[in-house]
Amino acid sequence: HIYANIYTTWLLYGAVCCFAGWLLIRQKIYFRLSLLFMLIFTAFHTGAGLQVAYQKKIIVYNIPSHQAIDFVYRRQYFFYGDSILMKEGSSKNFHLKPARIAMQLTSSVRHIPALQHRQELWQFFQKRILIIDRAVVFEPGKEKLKTDILLISKNPPVDIFMLARAVDPAIVVLDASNSLWKIAKWKKQCEALLLPCFSIPDEGAFVYNIE
Repeated sequence: HIYANIYTTWLLYGAVCCFAGWLLIRQKIYFRLSLLFMLIFTAFHTGAGLQVAYQKKIIVYNIPSHQAIDFVYRRQYFFYGDSILMKEGSSKNFHLKPARIAMQLTSSVRHIPALQHRQELWQFFQKRILIIDRAVVFEPGKEKLKTDILLISKNPPVDIFMLARAVDPAIVVLDASNSLWKIAKWKKQCEALLLPCFSIPDEGAFVYNIE
């Protein structure tokens, strides 16, 4: 559970090696280098801490056959997805924990003040997310429902052409809980409608930063 990246790791190695060199050889240059590495290491961590203090993002993970979404606010996260991923196990340890450690998330919460939802429509700060993971029917109205993200999950029996009559998404996201053949079909429909499309099995986890 220790946050580290390649830069901070090498800085620590450099600091330890130079400090050990100073103890063995007693040359001031090694001690000064050790202090320099620790100073840069501290700057990296301070910068990372400032980023965490302001981070707001939505992550849709790439876990085959599973739905997994984190709404992240500072060091907290609200999880929406398959209940099996909330329990300790190989899937959670392999897919979710490393990402949460990298983002320096420390607590899972049941409620984030800026997160609201009603049925399929979610709002996180000023962004709207439509999550379709079951059979739904949207009747076309005078104005289309505008959303920042349209997430399709768990193989719902939906047609992009029909959805586009009632919904106007900025991007369509297809997660890894869907069948590959359905994803291929939906991607073709998005291409025909000139809709931006993101396939998580093909492109990896979807990370949406909120400014």
